[in-house]
Amino acid sequence: MQLDRQAGNALTLGWQLAGGLIVWCVIGFFLDRWLGTSPWLLIAGAGLGLVAFFAQVVRFVKEANEASESRKAGYRALREVRTRERLERERQAEEEAALLKAELEDEEWEDDEWKRDEADE
Repeated sequence: MQLDRQAGNALTLGWQLAGGLIVWCVIGFFLDRWLGTSPWLLIAGAGLGLVAFFAQVVRFVKEANEASESRKAGYRALREVRTRERLERERQAEEEAALLKAELEDEEWEDDEWKRDEADE
């Protein structure tokens, strides 16, 4: 879905380039015919179309970078949450292992105590 949106934005940018150049060139052409300044206003219109295009490219790149940074921040936050969860699970596992070890040591001590009591009798 994200790829479709990016492709749509890129296609829109292409149409804006073509449309901006065509519109500004047509405006320049008709002003040249009306004022008799051919081809200067046509060239100026093409220049304005290019300036408008580059302004759109800058805006597009800026929005893409902001979206990318936003996704990166989301991924970082998710990674931090997962790291905290993993560390918490590891801590709990260590606590459980320590408890089991203590229980085993208690059982071994009780077994040794029981064997000594039997040996004494």
